[in-house]
Amino acid sequence: MIKILAIDDNKDNLLVLNSLLAEAFPGATIFTALSGREGIDIASRENPDVILLDLVMPQLDGYETCRLLKEDKKLQRIPVIILTAEDTSSASRTRVLKLGAESFLAKPVEEAELTAQVSSMLRIKISDDIASHENERLETLVVERTKGFEKSTREALDLLAELRTEMEQHRLSDIALQHSEEQFRNFYENAPVGLYRTTPAGKILMANRAIYEMLGFSCFEELSAINLEEVGFEPTYMRRQFTQQIEKNGEVRNLVSTWRCRNGEVITVSENAKTIRDSDGNILYFDGTVENITVRKQTEDALQKSEQRFRALTQSANDAIITIDAKGVIVDWNVAAEKIFGYSAEEMAGRILGNIIPPRYTINHTSNVERVAGGGEHRVIGKTVELYGLHKNGHEFPVELSVSEWETDSVKFFSAIIRDTTERKLAETAIREALVKAESGDRLRKAFMNNISHEIRTP
Repeated sequence: MIKILAIDDNKDNLLVLNSLLAEAFPGATIFTALSGREGIDIASRENPDVILLDLVMPQLDGYETCRLLKEDKKLQRIPVIILTAEDTSSASRTRVLKLGAESFLAKPVEEAELTAQVSSMLRIKISDDIASHENERLETLVVERTKGFEKSTREALDLLAELRTEMEQHRLSDIALQHSEEQFRNFYENAPVGLYRTTPAGKILMANRAIYEMLGFSCFEELSAINLEEVGFEPTYMRRQFTQQIEKNGEVRNLVSTWRCRNGEVITVSENAKTIRDSDGNILYFDGTVENITVRKQTEDALQKSEQRFRALTQSANDAIITIDAKGVIVDWNVAAEKIFGYSAEEMAGRILGNIIPPRYTINHTSNVERVAGGGEHRVIGKTVELYGLHKNGHEFPVELSVSEWETDSVKFFSAIIRDTTERKLAETAIREALVKAESGDRLRKAFMNNISHEIRTP
């Protein structure tokens, strides 16, 4: 019966793995452990055929767990598949493979790839178990047969046949191992980001398709002919700075720089690298990744300029422009808002609009915010409404309000343009009063003329 052990500190991950493995391998017994120590105890007790091991765990992490498994004579022949989402670098892959892990998969893992890897490891384990049992049996058999060798030539021939069977089993194991190595080479060559290995002296030992095509080379051989200490790709900083940093810290993280390609094109890249040392602590080579972030950098620069232009326009507007998030919290407050409501931007940052809304509108405003936050109807979006605002000094004044909605990174915001209509309302009142006076004067004039006309006509 097949036994599979999954070790992960995340219960949800274990549930997913349990379900997937149970479906892919009906009848198999699935064991789970929430820590490396618990996993080693279960492995010692149950002797599973395959171990799925998470790399990043508290206390005893995946590296140490793998080392302890491979140092245990009873457990060292169990194939270990590393699963990780957080530490997928080439250095991590190399480290776990050196510790003895048979495979390395980055999360999220495709179901087909995972089941294929587990099947491959099961075949290796079964083959290894058969070979081990056969070795033990053969050792016993050789002792027994040697004692009676003179009695039967046939027994010697049978022993030879069994040895040939054992050799065939080893050959099959070698084929499975070769297949696993080919999968790793495939992953390395076709990875979407650039992967490389160089010596401290600048010689390029390994580089995948993504990196040499990124730099404008047609094959690895063309790129490897360059020594980075003599001809680098960084026009804005010296390689010496890179080597000093990585030799001091053991790694370089998220180093953003510009590289000049073979055809003269300048690109922006983000680079990560780690040192690989021998047992004496001497640096053997640098393993790193390179990602072309030119488009992303251009987009970020364009967005920053757009934000600067928008902020300049907002701050120079005569109307108050106020932005709130979906919870009604103020995130932007322009200069005109300071003048109209009497509060500074510092006073209003992170607060709600209740300070500038007359008390009789507060309940309605709160219910509107809660309704919109819950996906309800927008009743003022795209409309212009008239209501009253509340100044810092406590007096109310008429305003005209227009609200628009926008979204970024799945977060909703609402921007309100508020105009103080006090002067306009006063002017409208004055006009209405003037019209009333004019109409009243016209009526008096007509009454007077009618009266004069009557007097004239009457003898």
